[in-house]
Amino acid sequence: MATRARPSIEQRLTEHYVTLSNALNINDIAELLSAYSYDLARIRIGLALHEQALTAQARHRREFGEQQAATAAFDSAWDNADECYMRLVKLTRVALKHRPEAASILGLHGDRKRSLSGWFAQAQQFYDGLATHPEITAKLTAYGITADKLAAARAEYSALRAAYNAQAREHSAAQQATAARDAAFDALDEWMSDFIAIAKIALEDEPQLLEKLGILAHS
Repeated sequence: MATRARPSIEQRLTEHYVTLSNALNINDIAELLSAYSYDLARIRIGLALHEQALTAQARHRREFGEQQAATAAFDSAWDNADECYMRLVKLTRVALKHRPEAASILGLHGDRKRSLSGWFAQAQQFYDGLATHPEITAKLTAYGITADKLAAARAEYSALRAAYNAQAREHSAAQQATAARDAAFDALDEWMSDFIAIAKIALEDEPQLLEKLGILAHS
């Protein structure tokens, strides 16, 4: 037998709102529920929890979207920075093939790291080495590596650093929003569970009223 799919968060929010709104606004239901201490004031507590969950879900969706945008920006920045960096590495290796000490200063020996942390370390050494050793950069001009091109490549590296930091911030914000959303829904679901249980008792002789709350009498 197929398992019934769990309703989406938006569907649950809609169903809970219909239940609470009708409990608040349909006099026959309100009268029967009040005998079990679920008066209008108490039902408004449920509506307040619903509003909190609705707000938390909106924040979660917003933060998740911002995280996705930050990740896309980071991926683009890494592509641009890596393209500039690798072009310079290849040209610099040719320019400094008879200058092993200079190549060592720039960290040109060995394969390029595939991890982000390794890439950052190698690129940082490369650009810092060029910035602090003008005699090396002077050798590069013969291969078309001008000061402007170096500055542009270094700017791409800085943009990647900024994009990485922005992605980390958005990831953290999205995690916090998810935790807040889940806590708000836990509180709403717990309140609604008690409410539905009481509603089934209060309205057990009025199945048509239960249906108006979106509750099946034998569910």
